[in-house]
Amino acid sequence: MQLEMRSSEKDGYDVVVLSPHKLLGGPGAPGLLLMKKSLYKLGHNPPSTCGGGTVAYVNGFNEE
Repeated sequence: MQLEMRSSEKDGYDVVVLSPHKLLGGPGAPGLLLMKKSLYKLGHNPPSTCGGGTVAYVNGFNEE
């Protein structure tokens, strides 16, 4: 798949994220992260916030 991120333009995309977990792949489906090389080269920066938090516990029968 070809994706034009318009990186040479001022309003081009810096990052594109696809999260198919609610689509065909289900919860085990891998996501996709595309970003400019210049962002990757900035070094290791831990996330400022974590995701999730919707439920505390899930198994094959119920959730909390």
